[in-house]
Amino acid sequence: MKQKDIKPLRDALILEQQGICPLCQKPLIRPSLDHNHANGKIRAVICSTCNVSIGGWENKVRRMGRKEDLFEMTKNLYEYLMNEREEIHPNHEKKRIKRPKRINKSTTLKK
Repeated sequence: MKQKDIKPLRDALILEQQGICPLCQKPLIRPSLDHNHANGKIRAVICSTCNVSIGGWENKVRRMGRKEDLFEMTKNLYEYLMNEREEIHPNHEKKRIKRPKRINKSTTLKK
């Protein structure tokens, strides 16, 4: 595949995907032609936010020397994120309380 072939392929995939990112299921914003950096094979067109996120995750796994465990680590991440305890972290309440104060300060400054 040549560089000049990227735009037509990306446009065709966007139509095929009906303008939706296959990862976040939201409309494509700043679409990126995603590919596997190990073998160069194209996967799909994803939004730039998902592209940055998936790239960061793949790089982290590779830096850990566990490239072959990408699927297993991703499965572990999913299971970890779904496992929540009942206790609420004390910083969570602080952030929730501070947020409205910041908003009030900014609206006060505009007056």
